[in-house]
Amino acid sequence: MLGMVMGNLLKKAVQEVQKRNQSNPDVKTADSSVFGNILERFKQKQKRAEDPAETNYTPAPEEFCDDLCNELDEVQAANEADQNVETADSSVFNDMKAQLEALKKQIAEQQKVPSVNTMPTPELSSLGASMATTSSNNGSLGFRTEPNMGSPMRQVRIPDNSRLKVLGYSENKIILDGKESRFAKVEFDGQLGWVLESYLEM
Repeated sequence: MLGMVMGNLLKKAVQEVQKRNQSNPDVKTADSSVFGNILERFKQKQKRAEDPAETNYTPAPEEFCDDLCNELDEVQAANEADQNVETADSSVFNDMKAQLEALKKQIAEQQKVPSVNTMPTPELSSLGASMATTSSNNGSLGFRTEPNMGSPMRQVRIPDNSRLKVLGYSENKIILDGKESRFAKVEFDGQLGWVLESYLEM
């Protein structure tokens, strides 16, 4: 449901907070283990949310962001109680929560803008540019039912280096690794769905 993209966004957010903390002369630099613990907590939470066997925890992306804020509180409490690691400044955790809130708003905005500019299939079928190959760093791509981060995922996942047909693109975009990316409507294994354009090579 949350997919590799959410994991990349969270990793990027943690790295940004750590970078700002290290470059701020007015705030003591937090121990790197604090950021490692935050990222590990996020990964475990995401793993649980995506586990098909886990039927008691299936949060929507916005609810997931709220849950991660609770995880931050636990990391902060553990850091304060650990006598072997210097306690990080509270601004580190506040900044991380601000990043989660921004991500939450970004997801909410995408859910409000489902407008799609779909190019006619007959015209695309006659063009060589209608085919693309997935590039997901040896992973697999989530296959969404709608062009936004909050939409449900299909059961099928698209393996790396798969060939698929591109039918159109969404008007809405997200920021991934500092770059804008549209959603591409694709046909794979007889099913229609949406993947991020940044994971496609035309």
